[in-house]
Amino acid sequence: SSKAIGEVVVAHPHPSSIYGVLVQMTQPDGAFPVFDGQGNFGSKIPPSGPAAVRYTELMLSDLSIKLFESFSDSLEMVEGEMIVEPKRLASYLPLSLLIGSSGIPVGLKRLNAPALNPVDLVDCAIELMKGNKNPNILVRPNIGNVLVKTPKSEWKKLLENGEGKCICAPNMVVDEQNRKITVTGIPEEKDFTHLVSALQEEIDKDQIDVRDETTKEVCFVVEILPHKKVNIKDLAKKVDKALTKTVTYKFIFCDNGYIIYCGIQATMLRCQEYLKECCKKSTQTEIDEKQKQLDVLEIIELMKKDGSITKLSKMTKNQAIEYIVKTYETNENIAK
Repeated sequence: SSKAIGEVVVAHPHPSSIYGVLVQMTQPDGAFPVFDGQGNFGSKIPPSGPAAVRYTELMLSDLSIKLFESFSDSLEMVEGEMIVEPKRLASYLPLSLLIGSSGIPVGLKRLNAPALNPVDLVDCAIELMKGNKNPNILVRPNIGNVLVKTPKSEWKKLLENGEGKCICAPNMVVDEQNRKITVTGIPEEKDFTHLVSALQEEIDKDQIDVRDETTKEVCFVVEILPHKKVNIKDLAKKVDKALTKTVTYKFIFCDNGYIIYCGIQATMLRCQEYLKECCKKSTQTEIDEKQKQLDVLEIIELMKKDGSITKLSKMTKNQAIEYIVKTYETNENIAK
């Protein structure tokens, strides 16, 4: 993890926030595991923090390797050591939609794009590649085991316009016979303390018992104590209100200094356009490199025929380059 942070911190000088993002992208119960981690990266359920940076390691997951198209042309930089990285790195799907992203781009507007369902994104991408600019695919949010209360019509508008709200409610079972409520899924940023705070009055009156039985999955239990007159339906409404969260979606691009709200389809089309552009540039780079090799071989053959190749051994490097450029009417790169 330290090496990954060291490479990123050159461009983004906030090591603690970098590690936080790496942890979110590595946790196995996250939206999309970008990295395979070794060590304790913590978990969302039950909530637990990661180990220190020096105790964790990570590498790209198999899914990420398949997601990104790393082109053959690379950029070499020397900053104490040789670093080789691709000039262009395109993905088949927008990573920000797979894992979710939040922040303030160019300091103007707040971006908030919670994760979306990867299967739906793949289906949408395939339809766009086929030329269908308006695929009739409803891309669902990837927000865990929760209930989405937003009407389907409003959700479709959100996906088209790039801005809107999604109401996420807890997934719970109300057992009227045993007078018990079991919560099995909650939105992000909601936890057991929100539930206890909302039901504090009933707890103080010894009317209910509230337990956190979470192991690998969320499990909050609210049980009405024997001989206590509590309406379980009213109690369920309180639980629902305490653990419901409204998520604001804002899909934003910065184009020539202007903030643009982009829907899902526009976002994915931009991703595919960049992928095509990278393919063209990479192919052209390979063609130029092969042409350069052919030009060098042709000049070597000419030098062998006229015997001038033996003269180069008596010249300095700069003299040899100048001689080749003038004699064979070529450019300096070929001469080198």
